[in-house]
Formats: sequence, structure tokens, C-alpha cells
Amino acid sequence: MIYYFNLNENDAHLLFLFSQSSFYHLGNSNSFVTIDISSGFVGIPIYIPIIHGIFIYLSTYGLSIVWLFKLSKSELIYYLIEITLINSTFVLCILIQRYHLFVWTVFAPKLFYLCAQTAFNLFLLVLIK
Repeated sequence: MIYYFNLNENDAHLLFLFSQSSFYHLGNSNSFVTIDISSGFVGIPIYIPIIHGIFIYLSTYGLSIVWLFKLSKSELIYYLIEITLINSTFVLCILIQRYHLFVWTVFAPKLFYLCAQTAFNLFLLVLIK
């Protein structure tokens, strides 16, 4: 069942929250253990690393991407710029504290997920513009 929304400016923030929470609703967390590698090998009889990587990425962030498609083009550009700045700030904070052991044992998986999300956001931003 597909729902269509008539969005105003405040509803874009609601879709952002749905997009972020859908990552956790699919059973993911900020841990490497929750990456479902088996989803990358469904339906492909031979080993093609790029295709498998795309499938794994889509199984991890697929529902978030669906929520982002509900935004209009101008709202999507604003969202992508905003989330990229937030993620880049987090990466900068991690790099400043890179010599602290606790940062790498706890925040390394979160950094991995944020870098993957930031790279995809920048890719979408380039495609839109």
C-alpha cells in the first residue's frame, strides 16, 4: 500500500525522523554485527563485488531512501545538505579525538555508518543538481 502526502515545511522534518528511525526498524544498530551480508547474495549466481555491495547497502538503507523520495526536490536538497553537514561535523569530532581509545571502540561502527550515509547523500546531491 502506497501513501501519498501533501507536505508542508513542518512535515519535511517528520519525514526526516521517519527516515532515520526506519534504519533501526529494519533491525540495524550501530554495530558491525547487524550488517546483513546475506542480502547481498540473493539471486546472483556468481560473485560480483560491486553488485553485492549495492544490494547490502540497499538492504541497510533501503527504507530510509523510500522515505526520502517522499520529499519534493527543494526539500530533498535542503535535507541532503543538512544531514551531510551534521554527519561531517560528527566525523570531524571523531577525528579530533582519534587518539582516545574509547572513541574507536564505541564510535567506530557509528562512524562507518555515517560515512556510508554521507557518501550516498553526496551522491544524491550531485545527481539532483
